[in-house]
Amino acid sequence: MLNKVFRFSIASMVGFTFASIFHTQVILYELSLLDINITLTSRLSTTYSDAIGLLPKYGSVLTVVFFIAFVIAGVVKKRFKLASYPIYTIAGAIAMLSVVISMQQLLGLTFLASTRELYGVLLQTLAGAIAGASFSYLSGKFDQH
Repeated sequence: MLNKVFRFSIASMVGFTFASIFHTQVILYELSLLDINITLTSRLSTTYSDAIGLLPKYGSVLTVVFFIAFVIAGVVKKRFKLASYPIYTIAGAIAMLSVVISMQQLLGLTFLASTRELYGVLLQTLAGAIAGASFSYLSGKFDQH
């Protein structure tokens, strides 16, 4: 049981880390389009600060949705005898996409400024897919049924 919790925790942290990095880099990219010079040092420090700032709320939300998504994916995988890697990867992507869409619909605003544009939404979805792939990989079921 502890091993499953550890694997899930790592996968969730990986998903959050990528989501946070993608978020920050999209915002910095948008600022650079306004001819604002963003140094490497600024990129790194902003990325770190954003991760720390997003962790309590966004990290918690992602942990909950990844847990729900991976439990459902596990049931679907067993029921239909599907391979772990694609089912968990898809589950992570759908979980992340559902967070972005839900926040916009429930709050009437964009929770993450980086998701105002489609490419920001797609990058957040990719972060979810990475979390799912990580969970599958850490579970030792990367290519197995």
